[in-house]
Amino acid sequence: MQPAIVENGKNNSKMLETRIKIAVKLAGGAKRLSESGKFAASTIYNYMKVEPVPPIDFVWMLAEAAGVRAEWLFTGQEPMHTGDSELSEGLELGAIKFGEVKIPIINVVASAGDGSDFGDGERVDHLSFSLKMLLDLGNPDQMQIIKIEGDSMEPELASGDHVMIDQSQTKLADGLYAVLVDGHLFVKRVHVMGKLKASLVSTNTSYPAFEIQIADSDDVDDIDQDCARIIGRVVWAGRAL
Repeated sequence: MQPAIVENGKNNSKMLETRIKIAVKLAGGAKRLSESGKFAASTIYNYMKVEPVPPIDFVWMLAEAAGVRAEWLFTGQEPMHTGDSELSEGLELGAIKFGEVKIPIINVVASAGDGSDFGDGERVDHLSFSLKMLLDLGNPDQMQIIKIEGDSMEPELASGDHVMIDQSQTKLADGLYAVLVDGHLFVKRVHVMGKLKASLVSTNTSYPAFEIQIADSDDVDDIDQDCARIIGRVVWAGRAL
């Protein structure tokens, strides 16, 4: 019989499960952790379900890999990070607190038309989301929100809508993605045509689809200028009514 996890006088293994998932995400994912040699993949996935309750040595190693306090990871005791009760020093794009994630809104416009110039965006605001919801969608640490401009994706996406991009999801696959082509940022439906070939398709049939060659490198400096780069998958969209 596995031991109970008690937080604030309550048996709460679900909260531990959520914190372990947060830590695994912050450490780069289960695959990266297993490749480090310190963790077996099966062990990680079992402990992400709290089956059984992880031993203290696992908690310490995972906390170190994720850059969080072991006390927070095992008991939920704040702060999450040493010397910082709210913001995660290791996060570039989001301030994660238990139960809530602030996803930044970046002043970059993605085209649902003929393409928008893409540059380094600055954080101008944020939206808060349920941590559980975002963990189901992808990696909160790599998410940001940008604005849509143009009508090529109507009625699916309209000009003025905001979309959340998960930049950890860059593997070529069918779906809705933000794609950088010749310095222009598009949000389009990607249809895979080959190993590194895809078609970018607009929901609005007035805009013809066009083919792209995907860069075969994760290093931006090594990318051929004639190749497109997948910035991330669109995991959420919102609009004002």
